[in-house]
Amino acid sequence: MLERHHPEYYNGTVPKDPAIPQSFFDKSMNIDDLAKAIEEVLKQNRGKIIEKGTKYSYQIEGSYGGSNYVLGFNKGRIGQFYPKP
Repeated sequence: MLERHHPEYYNGTVPKDPAIPQSFFDKSMNIDDLAKAIEEVLKQNRGKIIEKGTKYSYQIEGSYGGSNYVLGFNKGRIGQFYPKP
């Protein structure tokens, strides 16, 4: 997440599809801020997560601090979290 979407840690990789813009977290966000944002997106999607579980791959969307985010599950883990472009 940090290497792909945080300006301080960005590793230079770009999306496979050039039509998809690269998105970045606000430079002022620290690790605690990102954890709070993830927690908030999870809370906003509580019902959907209970219904679908986390075994399968799917994405949810939510907001935190005035920005919109995408969170992706993959085999029981959070595999993606990034600002929605």
